[in-house]
Amino acid sequence: MNAKQVRRRYKKTKQQEYRKTRLQSKSCRQKGRPRKARPCCGLNSNNCRCKPPPGMRKSYLNDLCRRYSKTALASFQDTTDVSSFQRLMAEHCGQLPLGVLLAYAHTHVVFNQDHLLQSFIQQKAFLFKPPWFDWQKLQSIVQKSKQAGQKTRSSNYRNAFLRRIRLPSHIGKVRLLQSNCDTVERAVLACRIVGEDAMPGACLELYENNPSRDLWKASMLTWLEAVHRKCSGFFNHYYLKCALDRAFAVRTFSTSTISWWPTECPAYRQWYKLLYPDRHLTEAEKFQVLCTTYVALNQKKKACAASQKHWHRRAG
Repeated sequence: MNAKQVRRRYKKTKQQEYRKTRLQSKSCRQKGRPRKARPCCGLNSNNCRCKPPPGMRKSYLNDLCRRYSKTALASFQDTTDVSSFQRLMAEHCGQLPLGVLLAYAHTHVVFNQDHLLQSFIQQKAFLFKPPWFDWQKLQSIVQKSKQAGQKTRSSNYRNAFLRRIRLPSHIGKVRLLQSNCDTVERAVLACRIVGEDAMPGACLELYENNPSRDLWKASMLTWLEAVHRKCSGFFNHYYLKCALDRAFAVRTFSTSTISWWPTECPAYRQWYKLLYPDRHLTEAEKFQVLCTTYVALNQKKKACAASQKHWHRRAG
């Protein structure tokens, strides 16, 4: 074998090793970073065929993506009071039932001040074991804080308050709460109705044991309907969305199972009007619009944008 043949064989061997290394590297990358399933249909980007309703004014979506890529906001942890909930509650929420976690999250939506959450934990209004809450202790903490001149509720949530309690027909009629009723007592009662009486614990337990799109949607809709059967004036889509923000900040959920999301938040409604000024969207179409926004934002910056699609107001 002459020198020319040796060089040719050496070159061929190196090329084969290089191609083999490239294939192995590509295989490792694909195994290490599987494509994320989308909430619109539960499939990954290769198989998803979902599209937003026709007629979308995409210039507004493109503008949002540009602003989102430049802003410091990256996830729900960066917004308002969710970061406080994550910082103080993350270590306590790992093994909690999902229904209890959502009840704690909703209570923090109502009383969303940092000092109150610290007191709920330190003074054991949040028990983190059955029966999970000490409601009398919680009400006492809020009342003392209010008497000391401290804030107990954010201006974002003051317009929602408990107006009526709907009793079962065999007990009595609807009870209209008096306007002079103690506001703290009223708010704590609302938290108890939403977090205990109306919580679909069994359905959420089924979702935890076997996460699925059907069980997720059933749990969320059942929770909303149960609250509205028991009371009025409290717990709308915005409250539910804010509670979910907190839950997502301390626990990982599979996006493929998120088959439903609160679509009637005030900022969402403005977003629909911008994208579809001359069209009335159904609930399913609104959900597809939110999923389209989620996908577009995540292509610009890898962040959990599933629960924050109103950044067109904050990131401008």
